[in-house]
Order: sequence, then C-alpha cells, then structure tokens
Amino acid sequence: MLTDAIMFALNVALVVIVFSILLYYLANSKKLDELSRRILLVGFFLSVHELTFFLLNPFVYELTKTIFYMTLFYVLIYLITVNKETNKRLMEAEELGNELKRRVERRVKENIGTL
Repeated sequence: MLTDAIMFALNVALVVIVFSILLYYLANSKKLDELSRRILLVGFFLSVHELTFFLLNPFVYELTKTIFYMTLFYVLIYLITVNKETNKRLMEAEELGNELKRRVERRVKENIGTL
C-alpha cells in the first residue's frame, strides 16, 4: 500500500519534471543557442525514457531509449561540426597572422633602409 503511494508520487513528480523541461524548452527555444537547445532536447527524451520504465512495456521502453540515443547523437554531431569549424577558423587566423607578420617585417626593413 505504501509502496503504491510512493510509486504514484514518483510518477507524478517525474511527469511534472518532464513537462517543465518541455515548457522551458518551448518558452526559451528562440533565446537559447543551438547547443543548449539540443541538450535540453536530450534531457527531455531522457526524462521520457525514464518515465516509460514505469509502464512496464519493453517495446515502448526500448523505443524511447532509441530516441534518446538518436538525440544524443544529434548533439554529438553538432559538437563535432562546431569543433571542425573552430579548428578551420583558428588555422585561417594563424595564416593571416603569419602573413601580417611578414608584411610588418618587410615594411620595417624598407623603412630602416630608407633612413
């Protein structure tokens, strides 16, 4: 009897948490950056996956686990893409810095030669 009440309270609490994550995601999706949006989406699907454990349905449990892994993969793809773009920009900035350094050295040599 007591365990049924605890399980019911736990289910209600988890449902409230899931819906609060969903509402936060929907309310702030325009204000958040892309990574935060994706992480909140993963949190939502993880919460849904954990809630399906109480349904005692193996198919739904595995389905939500698959959806959770897919959204996690979605986040990881974004992180890899951002990392590659950042490395590319850093290499371009380093090349521009080296070119600027060569130009400054050439100008200094030209100005010293004219004195």
